[in-house]
This record gives sequence, C-alpha cells and structure tokens, in this order.
Amino acid sequence: MRHPRPVVLRQLFLGRIWGASPALVVDELPERLVLWLPPGVVTKRARGNLFGGWTLEDRVVSRRNGILRVKDPRADHAILHFWHEDGSFAGWYVNLESPFRPTAVGWDYEDHLLDLWLPADGAWRWLDEDELARAVELGLRTEEEARAARAAGERALRRLEAADPPARTGWEDWRPDPAWPLPELPRDWDASPDAPGAVR
Repeated sequence: MRHPRPVVLRQLFLGRIWGASPALVVDELPERLVLWLPPGVVTKRARGNLFGGWTLEDRVVSRRNGILRVKDPRADHAILHFWHEDGSFAGWYVNLESPFRPTAVGWDYEDHLLDLWLPADGAWRWLDEDELARAVELGLRTEEEARAARAAGERALRRLEAADPPARTGWEDWRPDPAWPLPELPRDWDASPDAPGAVR
C-alpha cells in the first residue's frame, strides 16, 4: 500500500473521549486491521484524573520508531508493536479493549483498563491492575467485567506464546515507507461518539 489512508482512532472511557490519535491504515481485512502511529504525529491525550475530570491536550508521539497496532476489529484486544531506539523489536503490548465501532473519521473503542506487556527478551507481566481495581471499587466496572478483561488477556497471551518466536504476529520486522506523510486530526475529530451521523 503506497499511500495508506489517514484515520482517527479514539479511546473512550465512560463514553467520553480519553484520547484521539491520527493514524495510517497499513492493512485492512475483515479479520485484521493494522494501523500505524508514526513518530512525530500530534495526538490528543487526557490531562487529569481517569476517575474524575479531564481535559484533552496536544501530545507528540516521541517514540522514534512509532507504534504499530494490529487488531481484529471484532476482538476484545489489540496487539501493539514497539521497537527500540536502534530499530530492534522490543515487544508486544496487549491492550484490552472493546471491539471497534466505526465512526465518520475512523474507529472508537472503550478501554478495559487492564493490559499486558510481553517483551521480546523477557517474561510477560500485567499492567494497570490498580486502575481496574479502582474502577471496580468506584462502581465504574463490575467484578464480572474485570474477570472478563483478565480472561481476554490470558487468551491473547496464550495465542502469542503459542506462535513461533520471534515473529509471533508476522509484523515484527515491518517498517513504514519513510516518504509517508504524517496524518493529522481532522476538524471534526472530537464529534460526540453518539452524535447523529457519527457512525458511518
């Protein structure tokens, strides 16, 4: 794909936008969507308390080698690929989240708060367990939802561990065309998730 199309990926929490990232669609099939978040791209990220009020501010992706997100749009997780500064593969970040919901500019998803990190050269570990526990404590997530998130993470981990390392997804050696332009957030990036016409 010589000229991948730009889209906006929005992370929601409690129905509100927690983050918005312009990205490039590298590959798109019914069972697989691959999005590239280049270094230097300007995103919107929350400033404030996840469980209280927050505002959105500009944040530049500073990772020199960018982030590649691979997801079955119907699945309960995405696999983010990270690289070291020298270009060598660093590992897989399993983001536990809802299936994608198409919007006029890309996709929305609700984050499930719990995540996994599987380094290329080490042992896996859970991330953000405290956030999920706090959400349950405040009644923002149920115990059943918390168990479901952990079960989804365990299923994703089993699939990754069953694959042949070091190419567990087949995207570990992928690199973008340096001539691709940086995507930008469009004017209507912050349209309400429930606004009429928002879903395409």
